[in-house]
Amino acid sequence: MYINYIKSYFPDEVVDNKFFEERLDTTNEWIVSRVGIKERRRCREDNPTVFVGVNAVRRLPKEALANLDCIIVGTSVAQWHAPSTANLIAKELDIDGVPCFDIRAACSSFIYGIKVIEGLLATGYQRVLFIVPEVFSGVLDYADRASSILLGDGAVACVVSNDPFGFEVMDLFIDAKSSGAYSIRVPVGGYFFQEGNKVQNFAVRYSIKATLDLLKRNKLAAKDIDYLVLHQANLEMMKSVVDNLGLKRNQLLHNIEHYGNTGAAGAPSVLAENWFKIKQDEKVLITVVGAGLSWGSMLLKRIKRRRRVGLGGRVLREPDFRWGMDFLNKLSRILDLKGKKRV
Repeated sequence: MYINYIKSYFPDEVVDNKFFEERLDTTNEWIVSRVGIKERRRCREDNPTVFVGVNAVRRLPKEALANLDCIIVGTSVAQWHAPSTANLIAKELDIDGVPCFDIRAACSSFIYGIKVIEGLLATGYQRVLFIVPEVFSGVLDYADRASSILLGDGAVACVVSNDPFGFEVMDLFIDAKSSGAYSIRVPVGGYFFQEGNKVQNFAVRYSIKATLDLLKRNKLAAKDIDYLVLHQANLEMMKSVVDNLGLKRNQLLHNIEHYGNTGAAGAPSVLAENWFKIKQDEKVLITVVGAGLSWGSMLLKRIKRRRRVGLGGRVLREPDFRWGMDFLNKLSRILDLKGKKRV
């Protein structure tokens, strides 16, 4: 099983820490020192979960959407009880005749979704579009400092198949501890709530445990992986996990400082942004935790680029545009931020 393509999308509106300084008893310095977040994005469109999901899909190349067998959405907070968000996104994209459904595993939805796709591919499905749209702004109480400073909106779209290019999924597992089901919750018509200290202790402990369990399953040590991606909830928490695993801080990939905690979209958006940074045969371990309480871990390996056959049967290597894409990604972020509306 391979993740062939993956792209992220974040709404235009930037909510920086000054927004909270003007409304709450807090400061930019306090927020950055506690959770590492400088700004996050907010979606103001009607039906925002569908909006961010559609825009993530539209960032994929056209060939990625050819011959789809299924569309799955993994999200924490959907705007519709029925139909599924996957059906709504398919309608907006004019994709018909393809089965669609949602899964709900909160911030663990990305790895839970890949696990579901593994089963589909084993039963004859060939190509699955998996979308992770997360819009928390509609369920935030902006008078609650404990949660409102943390969460942002964003989405990821990826195509998963048995075609061998992109990232090979070497192994993954999912698990849950439902005795803690009420520790993180969003009641119908209510606001996001979590038991702060309890959730943070769980997140650190099980991020370490899940990572070590996956390494042990594959007879690897922490030193055998090149990069670690964690649930983008708290930068200081992520640093603690890295230190406990004995990894170097520069092996931790993250984007929380720019987007905040975007739920299940956080970890895969980091993978999307670093697609060209990760070199052939390098290993990336992704571990996520979330409401449920749920968690999952996945081991990826960047595989060789596809080769093309030229005239006379000569094998041509696909050009490596990694250096150029790294530059363009950085330039895009600079230009993107200049054009955003800040509040």
